[in-house]
Amino acid sequence: MSLAAPHPTTFAPGAEHPPHIDRDAIQALARDIAIQHQVIPLLVKGETLAVLTSEPRNLRKLSALEIITGLRITPTYASPQQITALLSEHYPENDQGLRLEDDAHSDAPEEAEAGDEVDSVAVHNLNTLIAKALEQRASDIHIETGEGEVSVRYRIDGRLIPHATLPARMARSLVARAKVLAGMDIAERRNPQDGRIAFRWDGKNADLRVSTSPTIHGERVVMRVLQKARALVEIENLGFTDQNLNAFKNQIHKPYGMFLITGPTGSGKSYTLFSVLKRLSQPDVNIMTIEDPVEYELPGINQAQLNERSGFTFARALRAYLRQDPDIIMVGEIRDTDTARTATEAALTGHMLLATVHTNDAPSAPGRLIKMGVESYNLATSLLGVLAQRLVRRICPHCINEQRPDPQTLKRLSLELDDNVRVKTGRGCDKCNHTGYLGRLAIHELMSITPDIEDAIGANATTQDIRELALASGMTTLRQDGIDKALVGHTTLEEVLATTLD
Repeated sequence: MSLAAPHPTTFAPGAEHPPHIDRDAIQALARDIAIQHQVIPLLVKGETLAVLTSEPRNLRKLSALEIITGLRITPTYASPQQITALLSEHYPENDQGLRLEDDAHSDAPEEAEAGDEVDSVAVHNLNTLIAKALEQRASDIHIETGEGEVSVRYRIDGRLIPHATLPARMARSLVARAKVLAGMDIAERRNPQDGRIAFRWDGKNADLRVSTSPTIHGERVVMRVLQKARALVEIENLGFTDQNLNAFKNQIHKPYGMFLITGPTGSGKSYTLFSVLKRLSQPDVNIMTIEDPVEYELPGINQAQLNERSGFTFARALRAYLRQDPDIIMVGEIRDTDTARTATEAALTGHMLLATVHTNDAPSAPGRLIKMGVESYNLATSLLGVLAQRLVRRICPHCINEQRPDPQTLKRLSLELDDNVRVKTGRGCDKCNHTGYLGRLAIHELMSITPDIEDAIGANATTQDIRELALASGMTTLRQDGIDKALVGHTTLEEVLATTLD
C-alpha cells in the first residue's frame, strides 16, 4: 500500500501495439479526474489499479489517485503525447465515466451532510488518508481547502511534506466525515472546533486529536496522531548524555520541589514528562495530572483534561488536586499567573511538581515565571531544575554516508574542525523518502539549580547572569549538545544549525 518506491514499467513511445486498456478500468476513474491527473487506467486487478502516466515517480499524484480510488496504484510510463491521445480516445467529452470514489455526483443539499448521510465514499477516502499517514509515521495530517483544490500534507520527522492534491469538491465530504468521527457539530463551519477520533481500520489503530478551523476557502482540518503509552521509553533511552542523565535522575527523584521542561510546540516535552511519570509511578505514590488534552493514558495515574468552557482551568484543577493528597502533580503547561503561583506553592508545601513552560532555553525559565507574578524568593527555593529540549532529525541508517563538512555550516556554528574530519549524512533512499533522515532524537540543555543560581534567582538576576552561572557549573547548551551528537553520527550539523540558536 506504500508509494515509497514505485518501479514503473514503460510503454515505449515507438511501440507498435499500445497496451490493452480494460473498459472496467476506464469506468473506475472519472473523466475529469483522469484529465486533471493526466493518467489512463489500464487494468483493475483485486485491490490494484494499473495506470499509464508520464510521471510515474510523482508520489503526490499517485497518492491522490489512491485516496480517490481506494486502490493501490501501479504506474506505467507513457509519453505526454500518448496520454493526450488516449484521453481523447477513451474519455470523449460526452462521456463522464463512472465515479466510483468521487462524491461530485451527490446532489444532497449542504445541510444534509450529517451523521450517517456522509456517504461511504467520504468514509473510505478519509480512512485511506489516515491509514497512509500511519504507514509513513506521520505525526500530523493537514487537510487544507484551497481555491481550486484540496492539499493533503503529512508532518513526518517534524517537517510538513506534501502528500496529495485532490479535487476541491472533495473538501466538504472529507471535513464532514472527520467531524462526525470526532464528535463535532457538523453544521458549525464558522468557528474552530476540537475533538478526538479512535481510528480502527484495515488492521491499523490510532488515536487522533482533531482540530478544525475556518478559512476563506472553507474549513481546514489538522489531525494529530497521539502516541500510545506503550510507546514511551525509559528515561535512559531519551538521548541524554551520561552527565545529563545522572543529573536528570537526581532531580526527578527529589521528594518535593518543581522541575520544568521547556521548549516550543512539537519539541517532545510531553513525551519526556510522561517517560518521567512512567518511572515514578508506584503503587504507593499518588500521581495526578492536569492536561490539555490528555495525550498518553498511563495506568495507575489519575489524569484530568481541561475544560475551560466550564471553568475547569489549570489553576482551578491544581487547587482541587492539592486537596486530593497527591505526591506528584504534573501540570501540562504553566501559562498564566494563577497557575504559576499555585504550582510554586504546591512545590513549596511538600509536593513534587512537574510542568512545561514555553521559553527558548533553560536559563530563561525563571525569569518567565517571575514575570508571571511568582515571587522570586519562592521560586528560588522551590525550583529544582529546568530541562530545555528540541527534536532533530536522525540520519537514515539505510543510506548513511560520510563527507567533508560544509564550510558555511561550520562558520555559522562557529565550529573549527581538522581538515581530515568527516561527518555523517544521509544520501537519501526509498526508506527515508529520499530525505536522508529517518526518525528523530532529542538534544538537551539541563540546568541544575546550584546554590549560586538559587541566590541569583532570589535576587532577580538577569537571564544572562543565570546563564553564565549555569555554564560555569557545567551546563551544556542545546547547540553544543546537538553538535556533539552530530559529530558522532546521530544527526547532521545542518539540523543542529536549523534547530538551535547561538
